[in-house]
Amino acid sequence: MIQHIQEKEYIHTGVEGFQCKRVCTEAELKEWITVYIDGYQKPKEYQADFLERFRELMQHADQYQLYLGLYHNRPAVAGSLFFYDDTAGLYCITTARHMRRKSLATAYLKEVLTEAKKQADTCILHATSAGKPAYEKLGFTAVNEFDVYRWRNIDGT
Repeated sequence: MIQHIQEKEYIHTGVEGFQCKRVCTEAELKEWITVYIDGYQKPKEYQADFLERFRELMQHADQYQLYLGLYHNRPAVAGSLFFYDDTAGLYCITTARHMRRKSLATAYLKEVLTEAKKQADTCILHATSAGKPAYEKLGFTAVNEFDVYRWRNIDGT
């Protein structure tokens, strides 16, 4: 999906008790990973691996930024913003399962897109069927569709 973000104004109607912040500390990164694991239903035993990988990505803060949405001071939405030339990419956007259906992802996206506009003209992302309506509501348009396949080893892993 794509959107020319310089042409848009993201009106922050606000969700009572919601705030969005850039992840800068180890404690915030751990909260971010907690939401990521829950939202994507990843095995909790991968937490250390995710922590190491995203800690490494945070070393490139001019290109790759993580944002955490908090609802009543509890981690609720996680995602990342990647910059390349005049293009921003939204990746790994997810909402904790118990925080869904509260308009938190939309509030989060408006905040992050406002940040993206400071450095980029266009924003791209990959959307699942679950997330596509939220992105379309904000003005994104689909430019391509693709199938995702899952491979399993013979032993089931």
